[in-house]
Amino acid sequence: MRASWKAGIAAAGLGLFGAAVAPAQSWTITIGPDNKIASTTTLQAGKVNIITQDQATVSVQCPNGADCTKASLRLALTNLSPTSQSFTGSTFAIPKAGVSGATNLAVAFAGSDIGTFQVGPDTGGGGTPGTQGGQPPPSTAPTVAQLLVLPCPGTFSAGYDEKANQGEIVVTPLGVVLASGLDTLFDENDTLIVRVVADQRLLPLLTVARTSAFRTVTAVNVLGAGETAPTLTRQAGLVAECGERRFVLENFAPGQGTVQISALQGTQLTPTGSFDFNVNPLYTGMITLGAARTDLVNPSFTLASVNGQTVIVAGKGGNNNLVYALFYTPFVWGKRDIQKRVPFYKHLNPAIGVAPDDITHNAFVGISADLPAGITLTYGRHFGQIEVLTQGLTVGSAFSGTADQIPTSLEWKNDNFWAISIDIRVMVQILKAAMGSGGGR
Repeated sequence: MRASWKAGIAAAGLGLFGAAVAPAQSWTITIGPDNKIASTTTLQAGKVNIITQDQATVSVQCPNGADCTKASLRLALTNLSPTSQSFTGSTFAIPKAGVSGATNLAVAFAGSDIGTFQVGPDTGGGGTPGTQGGQPPPSTAPTVAQLLVLPCPGTFSAGYDEKANQGEIVVTPLGVVLASGLDTLFDENDTLIVRVVADQRLLPLLTVARTSAFRTVTAVNVLGAGETAPTLTRQAGLVAECGERRFVLENFAPGQGTVQISALQGTQLTPTGSFDFNVNPLYTGMITLGAARTDLVNPSFTLASVNGQTVIVAGKGGNNNLVYALFYTPFVWGKRDIQKRVPFYKHLNPAIGVAPDDITHNAFVGISADLPAGITLTYGRHFGQIEVLTQGLTVGSAFSGTADQIPTSLEWKNDNFWAISIDIRVMVQILKAAMGSGGGR
């Protein structure tokens, strides 16, 4: 009995000692001299990194001259505060309670995302997400593949909030769009709310990520279940316990927005579906080309005989002149999505312009009003270099030389102008159409 009691004390002591010295869970990210992720230690992309303790520590190191105070981590949409931070390294703590299923851990440097990893909790006993005490679920439990194809009937709606810059889309885990509030309204500064409707047992295993790249406007694309296809058979009597999970995605580049849905199987994320939509670009201004009617006229001078005396007279001219002008109009009220309506006053902006055939001698400054169909009206001042008489001569002065000897110089003057111009993109389409029809004859 005494020996057994001593053995128990010894075992308990060893257990306590082992618990005391158990190393804290830590992942390391190394930033290279190009301010990108150079390497990681135990933190892996393409799989779910399991948090087995109360929290995991992420150590961001900058051994090659990068400033680690510019490094930051974002868990889902929450910015993590560093526990320590210096030029050569920063550390962050990820609480186990703050993750579920597969949670995005974004790494940013100087405000720009440079990498994304997936983290998930150990649900008890050191196992993987979706297990109990490290043991697999009972064999009678439905598989992920079976849950993927369980239908959730109903009528769904999605909206778009222009003031909040936020659009919604409702999809199945296979990427089938059930409702969309995007239409032609979604632009690059908008936030996308992805509402995935599926069985409640599947929802914690899902993750949604932005995978978009370039502008290629396409219809919604639906993908199958990929690797899980061989087991996509329903069990008899298996009924969906439907629910909804919301995912928030941001920072879509203009063009084609692509979103991928994945399901967690063990520690691996398996793509189950995706969908595409159009992301409108935001413009800081516009370039237009057109004709400006200006009151600033460049005179010419010649000689004429008046009362038997040769004098300087003004050559042929007029009260105004037509100049082809290229205008740039910045949108001073903020970047604009041209697919959306804006208040009338936002169509009024300053404009500057040049004359393409004589850039160095002409400049235009005014106020523009952009109208539908790419047409813009501009009014302002035309600054130009025009010929003026020198050496004290004026129109009517006697001159004994020839007309080409009349002394003149260039001097900057200004006067009113107004112009009608067309969005350069529309102009290009017009020229292409004209050239195409001309080449076909």
